[in-house]
Formats: sequence, structure tokens, C-alpha cells
Amino acid sequence: MSALKITLKKSLIGYEKSQAQCARALGLGKVGSSVVQPDNACIRGSIKKLVHVLNVETVEGDAPGPRLRARRSAATLVTE
Repeated sequence: MSALKITLKKSLIGYEKSQAQCARALGLGKVGSSVVQPDNACIRGSIKKLVHVLNVETVEGDAPGPRLRARRSAATLVTE
């Protein structure tokens, strides 16, 4: 399966708020930031909405899996 390397090449200032939210959902923050996402219909739809501010490249191999956030145990939250 292939993956897509998506790079934000232009600022989203002055565009619709929904477009900025779509970029954040893709994992893009600042201009020049890049992410590797799987090539599927959901990602392609987001790219279509932001095609004027993105640079998209095809990458061979699978996209990395989702990052898991570390959870704090109850013992670390108790202070003496």
C-alpha cells in the first residue's frame, strides 16, 4: 500500500476556518511542516479541499501507525 507525504506550503491566514481545521486534522501546523498519511479516500478528500496550499508526494511503503499517548498512572499524580 502506498502513502502520501503532505507538506503545507502556504499560510492559511485569510482562508475559511474549516480549511485551517482540515489542515490541523491532517497533522499540519506551521508552513513547511510535513506528515505521512495513508492513501485512502478520507485523506484524498481533505487534500482536495486544501489543494491550493499543499504539496503532495507519493511515498512507497506504509504510513506509520497512529501515535499512542502515554497515560499517567494514579500513583504519579499523588504528591506528598
